[in-house]
Amino acid sequence: MECNPNDGPCIVCGSIAESGPVPPGHDYFHLSCEQCGEFKVSGSAVVALSRYTSPERVIKLSGWILHKNREDEIPTLESHMLEDIVTLPNPSPKERRMNLLIEMVKNLGGQVTGVDITREGRFFAATHTPRTGLKGRNEMVGLARMLEDEGLVKPNPGSQAGTFRVTVKGYDLVDHLSERPLSKEAESIDFQQPDGVSSTMKRPAEDWASRVRKLCALRGETEWVEFKKNQSNHCMIGEYISALSNSATLAGQPYAYMVWGVSDDDHAVVGTTFSPYTQKVGNAGLHIWLFGFLKPKIDFAFHEVSVDEQTVVLLRIEQAHDQPVQFKGEEYIRVGSNNKKRKDCHGKQRALWRAFVGNSQINTEAERRRAERRAKDTNYAIEPCPECNTDTYSPITSNYQSNWKCSYCNYVGPAPPTPDGIEWTNWDSPQI
Repeated sequence: MECNPNDGPCIVCGSIAESGPVPPGHDYFHLSCEQCGEFKVSGSAVVALSRYTSPERVIKLSGWILHKNREDEIPTLESHMLEDIVTLPNPSPKERRMNLLIEMVKNLGGQVTGVDITREGRFFAATHTPRTGLKGRNEMVGLARMLEDEGLVKPNPGSQAGTFRVTVKGYDLVDHLSERPLSKEAESIDFQQPDGVSSTMKRPAEDWASRVRKLCALRGETEWVEFKKNQSNHCMIGEYISALSNSATLAGQPYAYMVWGVSDDDHAVVGTTFSPYTQKVGNAGLHIWLFGFLKPKIDFAFHEVSVDEQTVVLLRIEQAHDQPVQFKGEEYIRVGSNNKKRKDCHGKQRALWRAFVGNSQINTEAERRRAERRAKDTNYAIEPCPECNTDTYSPITSNYQSNWKCSYCNYVGPAPPTPDGIEWTNWDSPQI
């Protein structure tokens, strides 16, 4: 699949976003979004945001960021803050109207032309109006009509129904308004880490140099560790994240690793020129670009360290939990030290789903049933051939108890013993 270097969706709302500068070694991302505004987000919050995708939650987060920007603050989203933000009370109708007026003035900058408030995400965020199609647009127009009744805005002649311009009275009011918060409760939240630890306190730093040395001590290149010197193609890295995450699950490892600056032959530290903090893909930073193409969202982070006076970059990747990790719609898995597409390695894929069945982090019974079904699915019933030992032995029909055939040596024989004691089950039309 061809890469599109200009893709850089906001991880909060999905709108177009650009990456800002991040000092080396900092575990956060700096984004400027056309709907939310400018903000930073921690690595843990990036993963947690995958649970905050409903229109109501998204607009609460966008509105909170936008409000902080109005106070000349670039806020940082932490994972422990998200639930507090989305449960804030909605602003009153008057506050929503005033926030809409302020955002219109900022957008127009004193011009007498109009702006379509039903197309710009910032107006929805400022008023806490979920972008839910016609209902959301009608709600925005309703707020503008109330401002019109107060003589603060006027419909733009000859334009779309949602296009309004600010009157002189409206500009004068904004000039004298004290910029109030979207809701007073927003100012009273004391964001704390779990167990009462203050958010200003720093956690002990991980000794990443020591971790690199332990990985270098491994014999050979395992299916959950990859060593590189300087290769930094962004699509290649995305494929490795998918393959290594899935293979970590198979290997029973909580994390997989990719290391730049280490020879894959003898694991000697040679240093690297690869710099993930400065690399861009179009207008997006490398990390946020990669994150946008992963499904489901998992935690991964780059760490630049000095080992034996050489620069080394360590990428730590979370294991897959309840389904294989995809990059740009394709699932990858490791076979030895090579990346392969899942569809070409059915036996490994079925083993991966068997690993998900026993994964304690599967959250729902539906997810467990899906994993069990995939683990026994006929489509993934490929075993080593008893005759030639190649991984090409599969059922001739949809009946697992019937004869099997090897597509390599044409051997025909009975069904092999089931792995891990899971009974063969026939699925004529799998519904996953």
